[in-house]
Amino acid sequence: MHISRSDRETSIFVLKWADIEKLLGSIAEFLPEIAISTSCSDRLDRAFADIDELKKFSNSQRAAIVELKIVARDAMHSHRFSLVLNTDERNNVRVSLDADEVIALKVNDLYQDYLDSVRPWYSWIARANWYLIVLGIWMFVQFGALAIAMFKATSISFTWPKDGVHGNEILKGFLIGMAPLFVGAVMNHVRNKFFPTGTFAFGDGENRHSRNEVIRTVLIAAFAVSVVSSVVVSWFL
Repeated sequence: MHISRSDRETSIFVLKWADIEKLLGSIAEFLPEIAISTSCSDRLDRAFADIDELKKFSNSQRAAIVELKIVARDAMHSHRFSLVLNTDERNNVRVSLDADEVIALKVNDLYQDYLDSVRPWYSWIARANWYLIVLGIWMFVQFGALAIAMFKATSISFTWPKDGVHGNEILKGFLIGMAPLFVGAVMNHVRNKFFPTGTFAFGDGENRHSRNEVIRTVLIAAFAVSVVSSVVVSWFL
């Protein structure tokens, strides 16, 4: 029986040399003819004869790898597997498989296990849409405060000031309403920069990944401190 698969999905990954060597070595057991190519930030596509030639590529900031494509076939070209990993925010993994059942099932399991093995600790942060999260929290707090005030009130009345609404009150309300939009946009920008969907952490990319790892640790620590501080202050107020 012949089995085929063609999918796109979002998966957070950090790819190092050991990960690539492991993947290629595992695939070669079933599909020995392997082609490797990349698309880089300098808008040039590069094809490599083998992993040794890929290792010679510096992966510099100017020509950083933004997409890695691996295509594997058997000697008769009757079985084929391709995997494309890139740094897009969504649908950054594309897989295509066309082989007999025995090979297809093994390669498919290998692919799934591989994605699990290269998933970093911050994957949940990279997946989250912080714009919606901040907006949701803001709305929850606002409606929660309104519900509590209405619950405690003995009577409810709506009045309009005789002299109208002052401009500073309108401006204050506008800024409060826009605050979650601004905070969410900033947090999404930070997510994209320091918690990327895909990272090719080899060559010069390893140094970039190490620097970002330090920044990520600082950001998480700062966030934890701010949350703890807010809770402690609320206890004493």
